[in-house]
Amino acid sequence: MTLYALVDEDIQIARHRSKGSLAVFVTLDRLKEHAWRYQASDKTYKVAELEIEQIYELEEKE
Repeated sequence: MTLYALVDEDIQIARHRSKGSLAVFVTLDRLKEHAWRYQASDKTYKVAELEIEQIYELEEKE
């Protein structure tokens, strides 16, 4: 599965300006549609393609 993230020049994933959620999307079209909500005026952004290679189960604490 591939995910798309909006990242700044420090390779940090952008956060929504009011909600604080991360700018990670399932489709590139969706990222482009919503990117303006995540961009700060003083930073430059690029799109990063994230490939999920492995998913692990979380162990439950007793």
